[in-house]
Amino acid sequence: MAVIVDVVIIRPCMAIDIALIVDSLRMINQLAGKPLIQIRTSTTDGKPIELTNGSVFVPTCGLADVRESRIVVIACSLQSTSLERRKICAWLRRNRVAKFYAATFAPFLLAEAGLLAGHKATVHWEIIPALSERHPDVTTLEQICVVDRNITTCAGGCAIADMMVLLVQTEFGERLGVALAEELLIPISRLRDAPQRPLRVSFDGRTIDGRVAEALRIMRDRRESPVSIATLAKRVGVSVRQFQKLFLKNLGQSPTSYYADLRLERGRELLCYTDMNIREVSIACGYASLAVFCRAFRKRTGQTAGSIRKTYRANFDRARISVLDARARLAPHTPAMGNG
Repeated sequence: MAVIVDVVIIRPCMAIDIALIVDSLRMINQLAGKPLIQIRTSTTDGKPIELTNGSVFVPTCGLADVRESRIVVIACSLQSTSLERRKICAWLRRNRVAKFYAATFAPFLLAEAGLLAGHKATVHWEIIPALSERHPDVTTLEQICVVDRNITTCAGGCAIADMMVLLVQTEFGERLGVALAEELLIPISRLRDAPQRPLRVSFDGRTIDGRVAEALRIMRDRRESPVSIATLAKRVGVSVRQFQKLFLKNLGQSPTSYYADLRLERGRELLCYTDMNIREVSIACGYASLAVFCRAFRKRTGQTAGSIRKTYRANFDRARISVLDARARLAPHTPAMGNG
């Protein structure tokens, strides 16, 4: 008898995310030569949803029809509306699910529902600071995939394909998992706990010095409570002078400047993906003074912290409007296309 795999799609969602999930499951039946999987798709209200590229996805049913599932894959590509979050969190709290697989922003929803408390998990690197700040009871790792007990989370993007291979290996056997990886052209040897952003590769693709890579790891871990350049140099076993030269040679930037960029990038992420006030954001970035943070942020980005948040939210609201809706607003007089 075919196993039902529920794919829960939360607005807003990208077509590529759904394709990687649904088509990977569909391919398993082809590879197995028999119907191992029955794919059931759902949205919070059971209605079709328009994806971020303007295409329309028609689900099998609504969340109200999904109960006591064995395997649930949740897809949510961007920050969802408060209404969508309330609906999915209520469903998550009242339903017993044997296995969860969550991609991109979906782990954030599991955390809001309380399912990730005491768990290790991952999300896309850009929203890791937001998840860590809002849910300190979750151990957040910047990895491609994280498996902890009955919950598997992934960073999104191409990592969704890795997650689907992992799902197939776990639920249907190693042989089918390898077969799916070969179909998707994914190196089966790729480590699921590999970092999302390798520290030993520079922006132009060159391998950087291991001492610089170690310093970068420490910098990323200590953005809220920065350490001195002298301490970093000592930790990697070089003099301050040599440390400065290593950074300039490998990254074309001084360690002081690079560290400031990392901390301010964390500030941008928190401004965009959380409701923390600017003073709280400045503290989370290791600035004792709000004024110093605001000056540094404006100097680095050319915008104030408040305007960055306002611009992001305005653009995000526009992103939730589908291509089809946008066309209707821009050209309401355009006749609808028909078959005749």
